[in-house]
Amino acid sequence: MVYQSLKYFMIRVGWSLLLLLTFGYVVLYVIHEMALPGTQFDDTAIQWVLAGISVFFGFLVFGLIGEQRFHNAMHALKDVDSTSDPAVVISCFENLLRLSESSYFLPRKGRSFWRQAILKYGEYLLSIGKNDDAAMRVYLRAFLENPRDGRFRAPLLTILGKGAALSPQEIDLLLVMLKAENFQDTLISRHLAAVFLRHRKLSPKTEPLLLASVESVSDDARNILEFVVPQLIRRGRMDEAALKFYLQALPVWPQDHESNRMRELLGRAYCDEIWKGANPDFHGRLGRVFDGLDSGLKERLVAEVEANRAALKLKKIRLFTRKDLRQLEHLKTRLGISLSVSDWIFRGVVSPFRFLSGLFKRILLKGMDGLIAFGGCDLKTKLLVIAVVSTLLVIGVSYTEWIGQQLGGEGGQVREPAVAGTPSPGAPGSLVPSDKVHTIQVAAVTKRSQADRFIAALKRRGVEGIYFVKSKRMAGGNWYKIRVGQFPNAEEAQRFAQSLIDRNIVKNYFILSLPKGSIQG
Repeated sequence: MVYQSLKYFMIRVGWSLLLLLTFGYVVLYVIHEMALPGTQFDDTAIQWVLAGISVFFGFLVFGLIGEQRFHNAMHALKDVDSTSDPAVVISCFENLLRLSESSYFLPRKGRSFWRQAILKYGEYLLSIGKNDDAAMRVYLRAFLENPRDGRFRAPLLTILGKGAALSPQEIDLLLVMLKAENFQDTLISRHLAAVFLRHRKLSPKTEPLLLASVESVSDDARNILEFVVPQLIRRGRMDEAALKFYLQALPVWPQDHESNRMRELLGRAYCDEIWKGANPDFHGRLGRVFDGLDSGLKERLVAEVEANRAALKLKKIRLFTRKDLRQLEHLKTRLGISLSVSDWIFRGVVSPFRFLSGLFKRILLKGMDGLIAFGGCDLKTKLLVIAVVSTLLVIGVSYTEWIGQQLGGEGGQVREPAVAGTPSPGAPGSLVPSDKVHTIQVAAVTKRSQADRFIAALKRRGVEGIYFVKSKRMAGGNWYKIRVGQFPNAEEAQRFAQSLIDRNIVKNYFILSLPKGSIQG
């Protein structure tokens, strides 16, 4: 279970990383180098979306693919033709079992799928009459998954030893078979009872089987009673199984002390009236034994039972400890009598996630149906759809960037000059005779940290006169517009900007004409 859980998470994390490193980088390359080759913008949101898509497909879609593979394989094996090659069908079932144990599923779901597959596998092997060692192992697994299904019981009985040489595992398997059918198979009951009698084994596990053998009037019934009843009398047992042994032993037991002791125990059980409501027939059998007792013994038993009841009423017994009360509450919760606080909280927290999970699953399945339908189209239609989607994507990204540039071109308040001291020719603070000054805007970002990184990168490339302007965004937040230099005319600004482009320092720019004095050095 731990190994399969580890496989489940490791494989999914691996698939998510693989998708992120391939699909994610391909998409970023297409956007930056093909769709928008000369545009700089903050792609953090795109990166997060790509990471979410990779995790979504690596975790959820990977599991859905596994479920779909399993259901497709089960559907293919649902009605196997009798003319099919058994070797091929058996190989398909083995692959199906391995699939249920793969990293597609968590242990609980994988176990559920494995159970479906092994039962179907056992049914097929029965239909073709397979009885080799491999088939018997399948029958055993199928029987253990559904002990009440008698179809797998018969082939297993053919290989279990009929003599005394039964292994402990074989004995346990036979006990499970008998318990599943409420000890109705008298042949197996008598056989196992003889084995236990021969080994002188009396335990809670063997006691019901010995009782079933006695009630079926087997050849060993008298020997079983002589072995079991004295031990029960010595212990003074009055549980239902012991009382049934006493009832079976009385008709054949000699009149001695043990016989009288059995009658006394049966009479006391009748007076206690424990089975009067739970098992009236059994209570009636006890009553017939009680009626056969002499009057003195009956009066004594009734008096003792009444005295015991009176003593219990006077003496308050503290039956439950604090631990017992906790266990009782746990049992009530497990049986569905009441819900614990954690169950209510769990329902309230998990229900929305289950709803969203089901909604996402339905949307994803509809999308997969659409992809399947798209795959069935002709090549011309596929190329046309891809071209339209690509065009819309490029237009959307280009429009968004254009809007950002337009908003970034608006004037703002200068917060921080990046270079202090004597500026270079054309740097902020130089004296120019014109009423206008020109500056170059090379980027506009939405975070101060991004602006600082961009400015530091320009400085490392030897660019001087860098500063940024902070202004409000229409969508909320701030623009940090990174600008370079201060020039007396647009021609000088154009030449300087082109030199930055030629040296691959920046990828795009635009020139702003601002009133003189709006840039403070």
